[in-house]
Order: sequence, then structure tokens, then C-alpha cells
Amino acid sequence: MAEARLARLFWEALDHAAYLVTDARLWLFDLMHGPEPPIPADEQREGDRKGPEVLPIIDFCAFMASAHERQRTECNRR
Repeated sequence: MAEARLARLFWEALDHAAYLVTDARLWLFDLMHGPEPPIPADEQREGDRKGPEVLPIIDFCAFMASAHERQRTECNRR
């Protein structure tokens, strides 16, 4: 039973080491060649994320002031 646990631990450690080596190789490849160029789907996703930032800003103070001015002019007309 103990041998099976040691074997499992060995294979898990080997798997983790292989993952680290692969991750290091990919990092080095990205460092040398740069990131992938963006594709249209990436640009679409980026546009979808920026949705609220692109919307116009509503100036409620100006809106309220214009409503107040309309009320004042309507009162003056009477």
C-alpha cells in the first residue's frame, strides 16, 4: 500500500515538473517572438467589455437646471 502511495506521489511530482518546464518554454517563446496579433474576435470582445465606458455621460445638473428654468419661465408667463 505504501509503495502505491509513493508511486502516485512520484508521478504527481513528475507531472508538476513537466508542467513547469512547458510553462517556462512557452514563456520564453512569448518573450522572443512577442504576443500573438489580435484577431477580429479579440477586438469584438474588447469592444463588448468597454460598453459602459463608451456610452455618453448625461449631465443631470444641466438637465435639472433646464427643467428649473422652464418652470420659472412658465410661472412668469402667467
